[in-house]
Amino acid sequence: MSDWLFDGGEPDDPEEERIAAALGGLRRERVAPVLPERPRLGEVVRIRRWSVSAIVATTALLAAAALLAVWPRDRLDVSVLYGGPACWIGACGLGVGGELVTSDSDAWTVRVGTLGTVQMAPDTVLARLPTDAGQLLALRRGAIDVSLTAPPREVRVETAAALVVDLGCEYALSADETHTVLTVRDGSVALENDLGTTIVTAGSSAEARVGERPDLPIRDDADPAFRAAIERFDAGARVGPDTVEELLAEARPEDNVTLWHVLQLLPPDERAMLFDGMSVPGDREAVLRLDAPALVAWWRSAAVCSTRSAELP
Repeated sequence: MSDWLFDGGEPDDPEEERIAAALGGLRRERVAPVLPERPRLGEVVRIRRWSVSAIVATTALLAAAALLAVWPRDRLDVSVLYGGPACWIGACGLGVGGELVTSDSDAWTVRVGTLGTVQMAPDTVLARLPTDAGQLLALRRGAIDVSLTAPPREVRVETAAALVVDLGCEYALSADETHTVLTVRDGSVALENDLGTTIVTAGSSAEARVGERPDLPIRDDADPAFRAAIERFDAGARVGPDTVEELLAEARPEDNVTLWHVLQLLPPDERAMLFDGMSVPGDREAVLRLDAPALVAWWRSAAVCSTRSAELP
């Protein structure tokens, strides 16, 4: 048999003619398609590299978009002083409604924008609360060290016992469910609750307890006898002329800010006795009737002897 079926020739015997006649109806006169030239090896590698790069870039963009969708836009940045990380992915932040918890081996720093920093000690719980103005933090438990250059009342820290209001300062604060301790290194800090307000100046400390007026501020270097007299006064001891005499006898000029607070809590007669004994210039009649502007002016005179940076809001 010839190769007419493959080379396009004519059959040369009857059997081949019969097969050719049977297959004739199936023949199609069609030009084979032209296939594109296969890319060279180098071009294939470049194409694949561009494809992988595009996939990686797209994946990264999608991941970033997903993170931004859940990450607080207005957050306070957090960094690690020592111990474990504050979070596991990317930069850490404390958003409104958020909470940070350090273990007993962690210490973190929270940056309050351009206003300063809050350092969290181990075993501390710090939250950020919604507020109409400034920054409002909440110390649930533990201790923080605060360094701020903010305008007065811009940064506040809520504790169970009192609201701590920054007046431009540096201070240390510890708190639990019932008790708050404040120590001021520079500037002034207000310790406020529904029962009263205490202004704590540099070099002084004060405490607050749930359901009680904040304690009077006492300088950290106060004479033990003066400290004991103030603590008895804070504890609700009977107040009389002998109380005022004891306070004046043990006080130094540096203790004037403490006595400024005491005067506002005394009965009228003892109030006049303390004002006269302090020898601090002021409008006597206005101060004795607890006139607010007069008290502020008298504060400035009293504070000159206590600390250069003691200022009311």
